[in-house]
Amino acid sequence: MKENLLAQIVLLVIGGFFLGSLPWSVWLSKFKSADPRLVGDGNPGAFNTWKASGKWIGTIVLLLDIAKGYLPAHVAQLELSWGWWIPFIASSPIYGHRWSPFLRGKGGIGLAAYIGLWSAMPGPWASFVLGVLFLIFIMILRQDRFKSVTLATLLFALYLLFSPHALILLSTWCLTTPLLWFGYKRPKTVLN
Repeated sequence: MKENLLAQIVLLVIGGFFLGSLPWSVWLSKFKSADPRLVGDGNPGAFNTWKASGKWIGTIVLLLDIAKGYLPAHVAQLELSWGWWIPFIASSPIYGHRWSPFLRGKGGIGLAAYIGLWSAMPGPWASFVLGVLFLIFIMILRQDRFKSVTLATLLFALYLLFSPHALILLSTWCLTTPLLWFGYKRPKTVLN
């Protein structure tokens, strides 16, 4: 029984990493002969896809990136229930997005996948609270995405502290949130 559980966990972690590594922004932008890595901050993500390829492709990429964060955590909860393995499975798409083998290890920040991950967690409130915090800090701090994301995710951790399954949720937060922070602090490759 334990061997079967371990095999399922490993399969879901590897599958989550692979799913997260799919660079939808780069692939779908090719329909417009564009590349999101050549605009804005050079991040191959949904925001730069909007700039490079327009709102329709940008929206599709946003939804696909949210889905790749959502699916592994959701499947893990359905198939394996709650346990120590949830943080590892749930965080695997974020790592895949950040270090995509399809982009030679130079993936995106993973904000959309991060939002998708928290949409899969128990109840609709986690993603709602996270979304409201992002909106509040983006409106207050305007263009400083690093400060907006940092403050929103720190307050989100306080919310998680008082949630059911707090240890599992905070462990997931610890495995994923610093990746966002470092992603926003890395040197910008392209400026428009």
